[in-house]
Amino acid sequence: MIAYGAKCSIGDQLHPNGEMNMDTYRLMGEAYAEVERKEPWCDQVKPVARIAVVSCEQNQHRWRGGHAQSVVADEGVGRMLLELHQPFVVLDEHADWTGFDLVVLPDSFVMTDNFVVKAKAFLAVGGRIIAAGTALLDETQTRFAIDPGAKLLGRSTNDPDYLLATGLTPDVAVKSAIVILGGAFDIKPTKAKVFVERRSSYFNRTWEHYCSHQHAPDAPDAMPPAAIISRQIVYFAHNLFTAYRTYGQPLYRDFFAAALSKLLGGKLPVHTNLPTAARINILEQRKERRYVAHLLYATTSMRGSFNGNPVEIIEDLMPLRDTQVKLQLSKKVKSVKLVPEGGELEFRIEDGVVAFNVPEFTAHQMVELAY
Repeated sequence: MIAYGAKCSIGDQLHPNGEMNMDTYRLMGEAYAEVERKEPWCDQVKPVARIAVVSCEQNQHRWRGGHAQSVVADEGVGRMLLELHQPFVVLDEHADWTGFDLVVLPDSFVMTDNFVVKAKAFLAVGGRIIAAGTALLDETQTRFAIDPGAKLLGRSTNDPDYLLATGLTPDVAVKSAIVILGGAFDIKPTKAKVFVERRSSYFNRTWEHYCSHQHAPDAPDAMPPAAIISRQIVYFAHNLFTAYRTYGQPLYRDFFAAALSKLLGGKLPVHTNLPTAARINILEQRKERRYVAHLLYATTSMRGSFNGNPVEIIEDLMPLRDTQVKLQLSKKVKSVKLVPEGGELEFRIEDGVVAFNVPEFTAHQMVELAY
């Protein structure tokens, strides 16, 4: 909670006999004692994020009430960014896009007239957009409301498809075709370049067309692209974020990471050797003239389920050693230290990027970067 600038809150239910459960409150007391030590670096904070996600679930009244598809798309984007260690904020329909370098539109996003105005204004001042599925289409889904440098041909009848890496996605480790379910929109580039190629399966699996695997292999024939890139926009024709949340294929995240890197000119807000399960977030305390970087890491274990959802237990806290961090920050950093313990860290600044190493931490570590 404190790593993301939230206030701490724990609810309880009083036993009918009026007695407090002292084991519960002893545990809560230990947690709040740790928060109290860290509180000076957690109060009155603002997120430091150059990337924003415009939520499908929260920003459009038509989806309110638990529309599952929009929740899945939002979570897919969120998980990708968390695992890539790129700080971000989630915007609703009223939030301003000003101040962000890049906005992500999940694949269930609906581009209303109001959003068309906002997106065009954002692009006009140099903003960049990553979108998938319906996100750039008008409300009838018959044309692009925001031109990504391509023409919409219609909805493909192929399902599943395959993604194929190109020279613009060199860091995607697998160069052969990668299956993705859910279908796609057929698009024809006009000004944009092909970012990810696409292949279809030999046939859609039906009772009349059977393959011993879950789907037929990829056919060699060329298809409309799976993703395109222009100077300011990357568009994925599949529901990439929903697919990632549903199936967890890390290669989908690699294609998204390539899009981030290309649109931001390789200057990602954060570079770190943290494992994908770890988290990093950057907050700012303007009155104290400092940034606070939060590092988090814990291994989880699946133990049963609750209300149909798997339960993830954190039981064993393992230390991480030699954590390397590079941050792009707008203000010149004068000192870097571990807080609240106060140990100074060596750091260096190159081209506006501050770099430092945290020798060791367990579970949670704050790093103060004073400016």
